Amino acid sequence: DAPNPEARDRLGLTLDTDRRLIRAAGLSERFLHLRLHAPRLSGERAPVDLALALDRSGSMGGDKWPCACETALAAIDHLGPSDPATW
Repeated sequence: DAPNPEARDRLGLTLDTDRRLIRAAGLSERFLHLRLHAPRLSGERAPVDLALALDRSGSMGGDKWPCACETALAAIDHLGPSDPATW
């Protein structure tokens, strides 16, 4: 969903879950989807400071770990020469 026209020049965050219903008793797994809306800047974009934390615990089994690594690498690939880098 695109942000409303009045919010185009402001930073925004929308949250949603992967399912509409969540059990009150718990014991079910749900995912939270985050969408960040950043305003477009005229000319060159501002440098980005980005911190990534990847969880290697047992809950990251199956396809989760490769997907997290792929996503982190895709984010890094979008950084440019003006973005600070610390390894």
